[in-house]
Parts: sequence; structure tokens; C-alpha cells
Amino acid sequence: MKTLAAVLAVIWLVSVLLQGAGFAGFTGPFGVLEPLALVPAAVVQRGFAWQLVTYGLLHDPGGVVSLVFTVLALWFMGSPLEERWGARRVFALLGAATLAGGVCVVAAGFVSPRIFRGVVVSPAAAVSALLAAWGAVHARQRVSFLGLATLSGAQLLGLMAAVAALQFVWQRDGAGVASLAGFPVGYLFGARSAPRGGTRSRRESGPNLRVIRGGGSDLPN
Repeated sequence: MKTLAAVLAVIWLVSVLLQGAGFAGFTGPFGVLEPLALVPAAVVQRGFAWQLVTYGLLHDPGGVVSLVFTVLALWFMGSPLEERWGARRVFALLGAATLAGGVCVVAAGFVSPRIFRGVVVSPAAAVSALLAAWGAVHARQRVSFLGLATLSGAQLLGLMAAVAALQFVWQRDGAGVASLAGFPVGYLFGARSAPRGGTRSRRESGPNLRVIRGGGSDLPN
């Protein structure tokens, strides 16, 4: 997950430098990276199918908060899942969620002209999938999140899904569609490996997430 986080950060930095140097305006808001962004109209009318996946590698050059949230999700959610499943399955999860998100964005474009002509650059589908998978695996465990609330993994998943749904209702953009599409993909991956039956009681801690009751946790230490 550290390597993926570094790659995403480098791509974001490149897009920022291109925009700052004035190159972005010649080929689009993302400069030479423009063909990687998801534009449903380009996928349907020009056959740019690769955009269904590559959009997940980009961030808005002016949106550092999104990049930080993505890196945190990869660390807090992705790292323990990688330890539990192995890198191959986690990357399969991220790829499947990103593809599902891209397909859903294109489908939504047939209903919304704004989405059809819009540009989507966001790993939101992959991040949502990580949240959902982690929540499904730790569904019965009580988790202290940043010391602000104590929820079960299932409750945390439901809260994040509700926030994503409200954000989509407010903004009604392609990134919101992709984010919502990631949740069912992540849940399906996570539910297959969720602990069955009773759980052992023990306490473990990570940087900002802490399992305070329930089965063993694989949060990063």
C-alpha cells in the first residue's frame, strides 16, 4: 500500500506542476494526463475504454484533501487487509471497484448530460471499497475511531456509505457515482473472509483506529 500511495502522490504532484507551468490549458485541465481522466462521452463516442480504470489514478490538482484522505485510507484500511489477504487480492479489490465505478459513471451519463460530458478524476471507488471491505471483515468488532466515537465495523461502514450517499445527493457528480459503486464491491470481497461464529475478546491499537472489543484485528501498529 505504501508503493501505491507514493505512486498516487507522484501523479498528483506531476498534475500540479503541469498546471502551475501553464501546460494544462493546452490539452485540458490535466495537461498530458488528460487522456487518463474519465469522460463518459469519450468512452461511448470515441472508445476510450481505458478511462474506466485510469481515472482512479488521478486527483484534482487543487484538491490536496482528497489525496490525503486516499493515503490515509490506504494506510488504515488497506494495510491490514493486505496483511490478511495478500497484496494480490487487495489490488484485485481496488481494480474491480475502480472498474465498477467507471462503468456506473458511464451508465449514469445516459441519464445525466452533466455527468456524460463531465470529467471524473478520483480514486473514490477504490477508497469506498477499502472502507466497505474493512467494515465487513470487522463487522462485529467495536472500534474507537480517532477517539470521537465507538462503533462496530458494520456501523462504521453504514456511516461512511450514508455520508457518500448524502454527498452524491448534494453534488450529483460522477465522482459521487463512483464512490457509491465501490461500497458493494468492497462488501462482497470483505464478507467472504469475515470471521464466522464467536469472536475472542482482546485489545489492540493502531495509529488512530483501535479495536476495543471483539476478535483479533490486523490494524497497523
